[in-house]
Amino acid sequence: MVLKNLLATIFVFLSPLLYSGTIQTQGTGRVIGTICNEKIIGDKLFICEYGTQVCRMVTFDPRIVVDNLVRTLDPQELKVGWYVEAEIDSTNHLKRIKINQGKTIICFLSSIEKESNNIKNLLENIRGIKSVEINTKFSQANIEYDQFTISYDEIVETIKDANFEIE
Repeated sequence: MVLKNLLATIFVFLSPLLYSGTIQTQGTGRVIGTICNEKIIGDKLFICEYGTQVCRMVTFDPRIVVDNLVRTLDPQELKVGWYVEAEIDSTNHLKRIKINQGKTIICFLSSIEKESNNIKNLLENIRGIKSVEINTKFSQANIEYDQFTISYDEIVETIKDANFEIE
């Protein structure tokens, strides 16, 4: 567990150096994305930003404004793939978070420009998917779905079964 946490932290700090010419973040203020696979390490939360190639690490305070209510948020309540709108300050400290369990952003590991129509058709034909927006520039799919009909894990499995590699 310690090694996994150390490797994830090293990855987060070195990634911008490796991709410094191409990475753009949404900046401070409002960040839209999903909870990353790394999720939480100590007091750090990882958000994969929509419209960028960044998995942003933000400092997480359990006593936070969630969906306009001040309450204590147990990190275990956050699930990988949940869509979030977060407010962060200039030091990457999370100030407020809005969670939407019926939306997600899927990040593909390679360019989807040539396959965007196939991906869109695949997703739109899944029972429970309400809408799909494909971002070919950053190889992402922004998906709105009925979480009572289909789960995030089922969406991921369908995409993988169609031989697409995702994060």
